[in-house]
Amino acid sequence: MFMFHKFAFSIGGSVNLSVEYQTIQATPNEDGFYQTEQGDKLEVSASDLEKFTYCPLSWALSKSGVAGQGHSILQGVERNEEISKAALELTENQIRERRNLEIWTWWVSVVVILCIDGFVFLNVDNIQSASNEVPRYLALWALSSLILAIFTITLPWRSWVNLETTKPSEPMLIEPIFEPPDFIGGWFEGGRIESALLFGSIILALHSIALQWADDKEKAAFILVVTALVWTLFSTYRLKKALIAHEQMIKLSTVIGIDLSTQVVYSDSEESSEALLIDSNTGLRGRPNQIVIIDQEFIPVEQKSGRPPKVPHESHKVQILAYLKLVESSTQHQPSYGVINYGNEKVFKILWNQENRELLESKIKAVQEAMVTGGAHRNHERVGKCNNCSRAHACPERLT
Repeated sequence: MFMFHKFAFSIGGSVNLSVEYQTIQATPNEDGFYQTEQGDKLEVSASDLEKFTYCPLSWALSKSGVAGQGHSILQGVERNEEISKAALELTENQIRERRNLEIWTWWVSVVVILCIDGFVFLNVDNIQSASNEVPRYLALWALSSLILAIFTITLPWRSWVNLETTKPSEPMLIEPIFEPPDFIGGWFEGGRIESALLFGSIILALHSIALQWADDKEKAAFILVVTALVWTLFSTYRLKKALIAHEQMIKLSTVIGIDLSTQVVYSDSEESSEALLIDSNTGLRGRPNQIVIIDQEFIPVEQKSGRPPKVPHESHKVQILAYLKLVESSTQHQPSYGVINYGNEKVFKILWNQENRELLESKIKAVQEAMVTGGAHRNHERVGKCNNCSRAHACPERLT
């Protein structure tokens, strides 16, 4: 059941301002978290916690529909959009670089094998006796390998034969858009059978062509060496694409403010419902700016604009603690810390320890209690804080 709670104030004897937002009927459970009669926990977002910690009245104003105003708000929105876009592009380029380097490695292997075989052909005798039937067998073998490779890539044959597959050691959080880490097939990790079949069909076909066209060992060796040079051009093209992707990664990692080798597995630009992280035990929910993998751990990253402080703001600290809790709930793995990045100029690590767990739980319960009782007032006596508040224009308790 919802009710409206209203605070009415008079400022300067002429202007009446009020704060009005819905309150909810709920009671605390044995853990102290509020839940409805149906047993559903009251939903508290990480953004709610950030606003409430900054000033409960500012949070109440946002609940009543008062939008933030000011240059800092616009700057923050633009910064988040820039970072979210850069994070997705960085993920694309990381996959693009890895894919091209993987293919380049295979193609360089083809070049090496062709060069070795060209040398061997140049130094063997009686090549003409082998050039009649062997090319045909090699061609059929190559065709069979190619057909089998196509079937193994496109069909879920592993599930048909109950073949166990090796899952990645890193816990899955959200299914990536471009290439799931547990993908089985193709050129990448876990698809070695498919790769071997494709690789073998290429090698067999090239040798069949060389033997078919060769009248003597010198000609066969020449054909293989020329083919190796042509294949070198193909592999160089793949290497160039990998280098271009790497150069883009350098630029994008600077925008995001993370190390180039860091893998971004989550970005809040994803609008699907799966992008929302939820902890059913507390009612907490939210979308971190990014989640990255560092030392086999999922680490949430919160990006902040504006002048970097000497120590992280309490409201920002509580917000990253919320994301740490959500990451832990979603992955069933405990992260060691979260990161607050103030415009690439200063980075703070916030530890996920027992003290901070208790701080987060107390803040969640305080917000839920305010959602039930409707009690929300200014929690400070700082004029500067009111001046910097994006909702000061509608605040009935402001100090200026």
